Amino acid sequence: MKQQRASNVNELVGTRLKKNRKQKLYQFYQKSYIYAVRIPLIQRYVMKIRKRLSSIHTYDELTIRKESMRITLLALGGLSFSVLLLSLIGNDLTFTFFVLLGAVVVNGTLIDNFVNKVSDRLLYQQTELIEDTRHQYNQHKMVDEAILGAAEVSKYEISTHARKIHETITSTKPEEKLQAYYDVAPNRFLKVFAGISFLVKEYGDKNLNDKGSMYLSTLDRLKGEILEEILYRKKLRYYLNSLSIMAIVPVFFLKPIEIWANKMFPSMDEFYTSKLGYIIKIIIFMVILLSYVLLKKIQDNEDENFPHPSKHRLLKRLYKKRPIKIVIDKLVPDQHTKKYFDLDKLLKDTNQSLTMESFFLQRIISFLVVMLISISLFMYMHTITINHTFTSYSLFRDTMTIGKMSPEEEKKLGEVNEFDRSIIVQLKGVRENVKDDVAVLVNRDLGKGSDSEEIIQTTNRITEKIVSINKEYFKWWELLLSIGMGVLAYNVPIWLLQFQRRMREMQMKIEVNQMHTIIGMLSEFERVSVETILEWMERFSFIFRTPLKKCLLNFESGSMEALQELVIEAPFPSFVRTIERLQNALERIPVKEAFADLETDRNYYLEDRKQENEKIINKKANWGRMLGFAPMNAVVFLYLVFPFIYVSIISSSAVYEQLNKTI
Repeated sequence: MKQQRASNVNELVGTRLKKNRKQKLYQFYQKSYIYAVRIPLIQRYVMKIRKRLSSIHTYDELTIRKESMRITLLALGGLSFSVLLLSLIGNDLTFTFFVLLGAVVVNGTLIDNFVNKVSDRLLYQQTELIEDTRHQYNQHKMVDEAILGAAEVSKYEISTHARKIHETITSTKPEEKLQAYYDVAPNRFLKVFAGISFLVKEYGDKNLNDKGSMYLSTLDRLKGEILEEILYRKKLRYYLNSLSIMAIVPVFFLKPIEIWANKMFPSMDEFYTSKLGYIIKIIIFMVILLSYVLLKKIQDNEDENFPHPSKHRLLKRLYKKRPIKIVIDKLVPDQHTKKYFDLDKLLKDTNQSLTMESFFLQRIISFLVVMLISISLFMYMHTITINHTFTSYSLFRDTMTIGKMSPEEEKKLGEVNEFDRSIIVQLKGVRENVKDDVAVLVNRDLGKGSDSEEIIQTTNRITEKIVSINKEYFKWWELLLSIGMGVLAYNVPIWLLQFQRRMREMQMKIEVNQMHTIIGMLSEFERVSVETILEWMERFSFIFRTPLKKCLLNFESGSMEALQELVIEAPFPSFVRTIERLQNALERIPVKEAFADLETDRNYYLEDRKQENEKIINKKANWGRMLGFAPMNAVVFLYLVFPFIYVSIISSSAVYEQLNKTI
């Protein structure tokens, strides 16, 4: 008995200590948030995370602050430690740049993972909310009481939304409140839950013969949609979750590979510090960046990342500047041309909030930035080549392909390079009769103690270095190549949108099937109209959202014409068939009759959707694996295998020439 009491006391003490720790941690996050938003750079970082969390914790300021600071501290803390540790490995500019690139990517991935966990947790809680609402409705037969009762027993995050929905549907102006809630709801499933609950409270429930309550049947369908979404996300993240990290990990192997190669094969240092070595680093950087961007396009959950026009305010302000406006207006194609129509359709298909003018301004900025970066890189590579010439290993190229130089050889190499530098500095700018001038200075500095063969070799070596240095200047073809890189960057935004559209096209059929589920729910309400169904389709959609929104704006001025224009703007076959049914419901038959076969074919649509989900997951997984491992393959082949082969061939050629001279 005493042991049991002691055990209970220990458990009680442990629970209290745990609560105290949680309370202290909670207070720490709240105080940290207050200080963090006062620091300029940290403030922007915290606000970026807060913006992504605000839709999930819409009505709880303290939770938003706590989660924002928790994610900020975890991401920045781990990142700072990693960058500091990796910076100790190498201190050259290129490696530092690659480490910073890796830090940015890892940081973005960490934030995505943290936010996605919160979003997924909310979806799981929604299924529990629906179960609790169903249980409460069976007891009270009142929608508002059922939702309030479910909110009291639900977990914290979802209970705040349930209480807000209850407040909305019981207010004096429920339609206005409901529209306001739609604007802040974290996902489309909560919008449907709020909307269906409002309709049942407003117009009443009814018995569907073999299915029982219409409201409960609708909740079951909604829960099935949420579970299907959870399963889809789970599978997709299982295949893709670590690939973004995999794409950036090779960055951190560049310096260790270089250190190991230089230790085992000293002549490799000549390659890594040369112009060719720098070009290979740039290629690897481009492969990593491209792989990461495309992986982000594959992984993005568009339902939660729908673009907002406020993101492009800077572009709009720049466009208002008169010189910029004149240039952009000349670049934008005429509205009645095919090119304008194709670009406009591309922007709409990818749900971009950019105007045509802002899109072209974005492309011009990409062109100028990449062109200037290319020019700077060419100039920097000339500087690298000059420095490489001063510290060349050419003196030992014949004998030092493998192994490490002895201290005597390192000392001799330093003395030779220093002697060459002193001669080259004296002949700076000389381009004619270089060899004669070098010979004079070499004879003077080496003195009578050297034989003629050594003087000739020294003269030839220094002359080669001077000729090589004199060739290092910015050339006209490098300017053309920089312009070409700028043109490539000018077209990249279009290519990325085309890739994004291809990813979205995979999900069109699934979205139409989801719309059928929504229409099936709504068609049970006797007072439902075609316009109401279109409003719900627009609210639930993200692929067809833009054309549906335009259709609703034009609906009052001509309903049939608006639906016909919707068919033209979104010519996806199964979507077109759905709109044609709405056209029939508009003039000939009731909505329920127009979609009577949906219930009959429901099992088929469910199986078809599962199959489509599997296809999409497999396709995205294949794309993801290809893009995720592309940087690693590039690093292994371009930074390890190719340099070794290249240096071996050069060294073999030098040895062969030396043998010929000896013979």
